[in-house]
Amino acid sequence: MKLSHFRRSIRGIAIGAVALLTVGGLAGCAGASASGGDAGELQNVTVGVLTSLDVAPVYLAQQEGFFEEAGLNVTFEIAQGGAALIPAVVSGQYQFGFSNLISLMVARDKGLPLQIVQAGSQSTNNIPDYSAILVAGDSPMKSAKDLEGKTVAVNTLGANGELTIRQSVRKAGGDPDKVNFVELSYPDMIGAISSGQIAGGFAVEPFVTLNIGSGNRPLAWNFMDVGPNTAVAGYFTAETTDPALVDKFVAAMTKAQAFAQENPDAVRAIIPTFSDMDPALIAQVVLPAYPTELNLESAQTLADLALQDGFVSKPVDLKALFRSE
Repeated sequence: MKLSHFRRSIRGIAIGAVALLTVGGLAGCAGASASGGDAGELQNVTVGVLTSLDVAPVYLAQQEGFFEEAGLNVTFEIAQGGAALIPAVVSGQYQFGFSNLISLMVARDKGLPLQIVQAGSQSTNNIPDYSAILVAGDSPMKSAKDLEGKTVAVNTLGANGELTIRQSVRKAGGDPDKVNFVELSYPDMIGAISSGQIAGGFAVEPFVTLNIGSGNRPLAWNFMDVGPNTAVAGYFTAETTDPALVDKFVAAMTKAQAFAQENPDAVRAIIPTFSDMDPALIAQVVLPAYPTELNLESAQTLADLALQDGFVSKPVDLKALFRSE
């Protein structure tokens, strides 16, 4: 097992274990704060979200009344990354959250009692995809194999960016252990790539489009290198959350995911409500796919890669991680 990867991958959620211990019985009451009164009243729920394109459906669920139809009054709490939401959800501070699958697998591997209940985003399975490995426009590199011996940036070490880049390198015939991964924010990557400070970087939209507009170019489509329709992220809760509440949330989000997939113009129209993205950029970006069901085949591939590359310490139990109907 590559312990360096394992140690780095748990850094973002290490506080989760502390939160779980300090709140004591709170985790067992997850969902208790989502109070509801008479049948005609809405149940109050807090959902931890991001400002990425991946979560557009949750905002559409609010706008289109899907939450209200399900009997929910939803409040959003915004975080910088999905890993940061894990302790808040596990402790019951929030009833639901959104995170990439690798961070959730790592959290479950560390014993945190969470479950993924709803598909979030996945690869478009087309080129251009909404995620890519970017390099300078004048870089001589021709494939991900050429990243061997070079420094590549990801927004979060030990998460889906690093894992999928490793697979791109491996698929191109290279050795991913020879790549030096560093952590850098998406906006900072653009100039660092252009100037040669780093050889390449992982980006999702809108930063793929921004990189290309700055003269950088895609070297590989990392999500697609993992496999078809790669599962990227999902909505999760504590495994002790009231099943009836979970059913309501899933019902609303299933409608919202389908609506988003079928109405890309509605997705682009709602982006300004949770992001300060320029309108011209909104019109250009490649939107992720918004599936209504979790791609378990893809999740198994990710789980196998996570074990192979040392992101988790033991095989991921997908039956425990994903809530069954």
